[in-house]
Amino acid sequence: MAKQEESTSAWKTTIILSTSLQQHDISKTLSSQQHRLRFSHSVQSGAVIFPLSGTAFFADRSW
Repeated sequence: MAKQEESTSAWKTTIILSTSLQQHDISKTLSSQQHRLRFSHSVQSGAVIFPLSGTAFFADRSW
């Protein structure tokens, strides 16, 4: 009898971040989790946008 392996796929998505967060811990953490990051000058400074869910956050620079 063939043994079937359960495959677990990690949740990965493209996340849009303001360019002010390029060296921030947020971008480093998301990148280490294999998310695709896109940096944009056209979003408000500190913005983190999850396009598929329509959710956005503002990162406090004091983190």
